[in-house]
Amino acid sequence: MNISSSIIKMNVFILFMLLFCLSPLLGVAAICIFSPFLSQLERNIASVVVVFFSILFYATLQPFGDLAEYLHVYNNINNIDIFHYTRFGKGIEFFILVIMKVVYFLAEDNQFAFLITVYTLIFTLLIFVCKKMTKDFYLLLFFCVFF
Repeated sequence: MNISSSIIKMNVFILFMLLFCLSPLLGVAAICIFSPFLSQLERNIASVVVVFFSILFYATLQPFGDLAEYLHVYNNINNIDIFHYTRFGKGIEFFILVIMKVVYFLAEDNQFAFLITVYTLIFTLLIFVCKKMTKDFYLLLFFCVFF
């Protein structure tokens, strides 16, 4: 690496830090957009940062869609027989009930812990799928799906 490329990388790093100070969401967007120009190690570190801030962003929003319904079920998980709960169907949603039961037991009825757990699973799986599709542009692909 020569001196001019290290100066450019330092300027980009300063830009990322300024954007994170202004708005973490803008910082995530900047990292994802500039990710094709980063080295593999920098992309791996950036993916952890992007997933972390994505989880925090969505977990602090008012739950919507299916997740709002899941929170209603989560609040009553002790009164539900998870092996015979027909409202979710007979498919993979059974695992959501198992996750709810475990998180409820560990977090003692904390809804924020449930949201963090669900979004951690979703975004971790999403980043792995994007990384399998393309090694150089997976953060940019994650950015397109995220926004």
